[in-house]
Amino acid sequence: MWNSVRGRGRSAMFVAVAVILLLLLRPSSRPQDESHRSSAGTGASPLAPRLGHDPNAQSLLTIFTILKDIDPSLSDNDAVASQLQSVNAVRSWLALPSTDIILFGEDATCSFFRRRILQPPWLREGRVAKCFPILCKMEGIPTYDCIFSKAQQVANTAVLMYANADMIFFEDAILAIDFVQARYNHFLMFGMRRDFDFTEEIKSSEDLAVFRDLAQTAVGHNRNGIDYLVFPAADEMQLPAFLVGRVQWDNWIVLKAITDPISITIEASDVLNAIHLNHGVSLASHNRSGTDYNKKLALHLPHPYVSEQKIYYPGTIWLGRLDESDLLLVAKNPEESLHRAPAGVQDAEPAAIHRGPEYFSSISHPPGGACPTCRLLRNEQSLELILYRQHTLVFSRRTVFLVHVDGHKLDDILRWDCAAAAHGYASSMFLTSDRQMVASLQTMSKTAIFVGNWTREEGKYVAITSFLSQVLFAGYNFVLCTPDVLITKPLESVLASEKAGDIQLLPQSELGMFDFMYVRQRGQTFRFIDTLHSSLEAAAESLKTDTSANNARAWIRVYSSQFLSSKPVKPWPSIGFVRETMVAALQQPLAGSLAEKVRVIREAKDSHHLPGSIAEVRIRCAEADG
Repeated sequence: MWNSVRGRGRSAMFVAVAVILLLLLRPSSRPQDESHRSSAGTGASPLAPRLGHDPNAQSLLTIFTILKDIDPSLSDNDAVASQLQSVNAVRSWLALPSTDIILFGEDATCSFFRRRILQPPWLREGRVAKCFPILCKMEGIPTYDCIFSKAQQVANTAVLMYANADMIFFEDAILAIDFVQARYNHFLMFGMRRDFDFTEEIKSSEDLAVFRDLAQTAVGHNRNGIDYLVFPAADEMQLPAFLVGRVQWDNWIVLKAITDPISITIEASDVLNAIHLNHGVSLASHNRSGTDYNKKLALHLPHPYVSEQKIYYPGTIWLGRLDESDLLLVAKNPEESLHRAPAGVQDAEPAAIHRGPEYFSSISHPPGGACPTCRLLRNEQSLELILYRQHTLVFSRRTVFLVHVDGHKLDDILRWDCAAAAHGYASSMFLTSDRQMVASLQTMSKTAIFVGNWTREEGKYVAITSFLSQVLFAGYNFVLCTPDVLITKPLESVLASEKAGDIQLLPQSELGMFDFMYVRQRGQTFRFIDTLHSSLEAAAESLKTDTSANNARAWIRVYSSQFLSSKPVKPWPSIGFVRETMVAALQQPLAGSLAEKVRVIREAKDSHHLPGSIAEVRIRCAEADG
């Protein structure tokens, strides 16, 4: 339950240290539950595989795009030259099996493509290829919202792909799409483009085969280049009126899908060869008229629960990029045996992998294979992306709920999560050192963070304080608690105010100890937590080599659940004295110059046997404050 803010008579920073470690150390009032070691029940999950795909459907995919304008005074041959990249791209799409085509363009452009491109032998019997006029414009520039809406209205296939009009695809695209859409109802698939210089017209299927061989030397683009998006026709793609050919609209769509609790995002570069035909206007989308309009529109960030009125972090939009997908679709040897897959993810290995920037670059390797001999792996998303996806707003500031769950039953964790959701906090982050608990929570679509595997008690403090400092560094306030404390009121109603303190503590009166902590992201709180982490790390290291390092051990144990006890604790009978000297030396404001502050701290250490790591904390804080 929530209770009033407490903290008078003590330094907030001093009590904060105690509470951080108390929350991590206090044992659960219930025995450890073993149920988290088995799979969850049969409840629905966003990762649940799709069933019921009709393999006999006439067409699987509709590709749609927007064509650049053709000068109506040009002859057909000159028009081909002016639209060479689009002509080659559309012909490659027409060569795909089970694929329909929808084009958007001006009257002269549509007329040319109907007359010269959308014709046999490229257009095969039973396939649909149409060109529609562009209905929505802003100051003469088409907008994506109407394009997506119209394509979904007229398409007759289960899956749609938006692709830029200079992208060439091969049959491996169809195989990858079929593999994914047979497993998931709601998804967004995308991948890296590979850039290639090519100035010849593709006039036949033989030319296309030669092109494919030549394009093996195409070079990878960066992780922000999103040139195609694949999604089910049933998933309505609602997006703002972004201007065509300008930046950030694609990042916005990807970020929206990544944060959507229903949809699954899949990065397919390893099995889908997407060739971009260079045309000499690289980065033009960053400089065209209307670019600033798109950037301002993208500031209205997509999020399922949060609408930010004040934009403190405009760079968040760039989290909608290729390396932040939920899953990776990768090639595998047909004879390779799969490891046990996590529940809810078919044909996926349990371990997550991370692709560094070098994968999305000019030195990346071409696709390693094709589906159906492919598999799904979990992608290791960045902490910045996870924090954004899980955050809520408290006092109009980004805040994340961090729940330390070691030693608690899975049922208690879910009960806490339901109570939080009932008061508007629908997405928490559960911290644990138990990989099986991580897997169980992920199976139920909960965000579980593995914070390290330690064999000694002190390692827990090092791992947790490291994580807390990363959260603050990323710009987020945080709430730290355990599943013992159920939320019964909105957070703003129990905190004094945003400015009441950088660290606010709420006690649970029945237990007589602090169970809840709210930390405001500021430079001084980051320095404090980061310095605490460094000092704990040094103390833990000393214990590895010096088993008699009583000062370091006392420094760690003094912040355990026994710290707030009024009785001395064996085998450290001087713990009460350590507590008193710590208050004096670590937390009381010190007057004078920096050199004088450091001298006073060191005297406290030498004369009172103050743990050296505590003195180091205070010295570093004094130096940071100047």
